Amino acid sequence: MSKIAYSTQGLIHVIDLENNQTQTYTQGKGMWNPSWSPDGKYIAYGWGVVNILELATGKITELAPGAAFPAFHPDGSTLIYNVNGEGLFAHHLPTGQITRILDNTLQPFQATWHPSGEMIAFVGQVGNDRHIFTLDLACLDDDSCAEAAVQITQNGRFNHAPAWSPDGQRIAFERMDFATGKWHIMVIDADGSNERQISPDDVSDHHPTWSADGQQLVVERETNQPGLRANLYLIDLKGNTIRQLTTTGGTEPEWWSAN
Repeated sequence: MSKIAYSTQGLIHVIDLENNQTQTYTQGKGMWNPSWSPDGKYIAYGWGVVNILELATGKITELAPGAAFPAFHPDGSTLIYNVNGEGLFAHHLPTGQITRILDNTLQPFQATWHPSGEMIAFVGQVGNDRHIFTLDLACLDDDSCAEAAVQITQNGRFNHAPAWSPDGQRIAFERMDFATGKWHIMVIDADGSNERQISPDDVSDHHPTWSADGQQLVVERETNQPGLRANLYLIDLKGNTIRQLTTTGGTEPEWWSAN
């Protein structure tokens, strides 16, 4: 079973890739940046406040005012999110304990967990540019996280939306090409080597999310249709389009697959 959660106009939608049926959730406001719980029962979302949506009942629980870009830990116990001006935090759901991972020196956001749960990738500010960083969370043991972050992208000025491959060996992300104004999906090895462009030159793609086998990506692709920002596309790692998933809009896709 595979499903894609995505947002349009502040609503969350879930498309079942097996039967192409879509369900829309309208109970909340500001339903952006969806993140699946590992069991597929919940979606965290939010921009300005992080909430958790229980899919079976539609119940919404407000979790973190002032926060954005939530992401579930692989075991479902913890959400990571950024709070504007304050840094990056881990919120342990069973106890409510909140731990600051990074202060705001790098202005970190869009954090995402390594499949092991022992590392994260995130976007950080370097001068006027934004780059992808990784961080081994063993740094929490000796409070050394501020010095432990590793910048893995060296090119481009705006690198956003990192997503770990299922095997934890690669990171997909989006980068703006200032020469053309296009955004392209890139893939880089986790050590910063072997960077390559996935998107065709003539399109603008955003927010990659991996299939469970690591062979495909779903991306948000800009359209030229008035009033329609983007649709979702399934592509392979050579940038070939496999199929278009939405026709009435779709942004910020997040792939979930049953184990």
